[in-house]
Amino acid sequence: MNKKLILLPALLMLLTSCGGGGGGGGKPAKHDGKTEETAFTAAEAIQAGKDLGLEVGQKSEDKFYIKDVVLSIKGAYSPSYGNISLNLGTADATFIAFQVGKLAADGTVKKIAATDKEAELQAGDTVCVYGQITQYQTDVWETPGQSAAGIVSYTFGPEHVSPATDIEVNVAQALTVINGLAAGATTSPQKYAVTGYITEITTEYSSKYGNISFNMADSASETDASAILGVYRCTCTEEQAALLVAGAHVTVTGILDNNSHGKQIAQGGTVVISQ
Repeated sequence: MNKKLILLPALLMLLTSCGGGGGGGGKPAKHDGKTEETAFTAAEAIQAGKDLGLEVGQKSEDKFYIKDVVLSIKGAYSPSYGNISLNLGTADATFIAFQVGKLAADGTVKKIAATDKEAELQAGDTVCVYGQITQYQTDVWETPGQSAAGIVSYTFGPEHVSPATDIEVNVAQALTVINGLAAGATTSPQKYAVTGYITEITTEYSSKYGNISFNMADSASETDASAILGVYRCTCTEEQAALLVAGAHVTVTGILDNNSHGKQIAQGGTVVISQ
């Protein structure tokens, strides 16, 4: 037998094992979920959970990057908790980014403020989250809740619609909007710019968090609780806080909220002080 023919298969095996003839470094990176660049898709995250043998109620020891298109909003943005729930992937392979916050540079998960773009994520946007994988119920795969996972990055899709321009109202009008929220809704679908007078500082300025809480009304001397709107953890500087006193005329822009704290402008609002 020709010796060249005997050597040919061995040579091909050697070239393949060394990357020769196979494109070498031109192969796409494997999706292992260890970096944002190699993030799992929704379907891959589900398969990873199965490969890890996770039973219902169990979660992975490691955290993974998961990136896919938002199929739908599982749970609307919550100003109170600073998180949002997203269905990622397709109808046939849906992974839930459950109650996710925003991943900070130091690796911790922070609350999403009402003014953050993450709060307006919609179906068709692309999102990358970082967190553990858990099987919540049989074949229901998600990240653990309560802001255990965070949004790393996002890209608005071509059909994304940004919220309309802030609606300018006084306090009475803002309270009317809150009272008229649809059944089951606790927040307004867009931001309002509410102008009025501070009646009381309810929480002093926090230099650690850069916010302050106060009540406002259409009259600085208002005492009727039904005519007073709360402003919860409004973002401001220390210089601004020094001017935020009872009687100050202000405009606060944010999401209107109605929860256990009462009727208020949700955490993350911004303030402008009238001169």
